[in-house]
Amino acid sequence: MLLESHIRMLREVAEAGEDGVPASELIPKREYREFVLKFLSRKGYIRVKRQGAGGRVYITPKGLRLIRSRARSEKRA
Repeated sequence: MLLESHIRMLREVAEAGEDGVPASELIPKREYREFVLKFLSRKGYIRVKRQGAGGRVYITPKGLRLIRSRARSEKRA
């Protein structure tokens, strides 16, 4: 089940494009960050590339499709 906060994060990552977003900017608290990023990664919406102590988050094609479909459904409503 995706929460509105997950959708917000996916939108933010999608807006960053190929540059990705540092994981610590998305979710400041480390415990929450690990849990949420693993969840979204398992679902196939994001890809996390580890770099040293942190990592960068990139959107996947499946994540882009989800964001676009949500935007279309919001326009209809």
